[in-house]
Amino acid sequence: MRHEITDAGSRDGIITVQGMEQVALVFLSMPAIREAQAPEVRERIVKVAEVAKGRVAVSMADVQEMTSAGINALVAAHRRCVELGAHLALFALSKDLSRLIRITKLDRRIVVADDVRQAVRSFEARPRTIFGITLGWARPRHDAA
Repeated sequence: MRHEITDAGSRDGIITVQGMEQVALVFLSMPAIREAQAPEVRERIVKVAEVAKGRVAVSMADVQEMTSAGINALVAAHRRCVELGAHLALFALSKDLSRLIRITKLDRRIVVADDVRQAVRSFEARPRTIFGITLGWARPRHDAA
C-alpha cells in the first residue's frame, strides 16, 4: 500500500503522513494537543485511517503535552480504526505522555509502542477470537501418553 506524503499546517504544528509495510505513519510535529489542535488531529487521523483501512501508527515524539481533548481525539481515531478492522498504535511517547496514557488507562485500548518498528509489528499479531480462546482452552497442553 502506498501512502502519499502530505503536510497539513495546523495552528501549532504540522501533520505528516508516510507509509511503511501497509501501515500509515502519522507524525505530529506539534508541542501539545490541546482544545485548539484536537479536532484537527482527530479529523486528519480519521481521514488517514479510512485510506489505510484502520492501520495507523502515530508518532508522539514531538508532543510534550496533551489535555483531555487530545485524549478524546485519540480515542475517537482509535474507534474509527477499529470500525475499519484494525487499530491505532502510538509510538515514541515522552515519559510524561506515557504516564498520562497509563493513568487514563488508554493503554488498555490503544497499542503503545516504544518505536516505529514495534508499532508496525502490532499490526501483524492476530487478535484472538472467543472461538480461538475456547478451542485453546479445550486442547490438552501435552500428550497423555
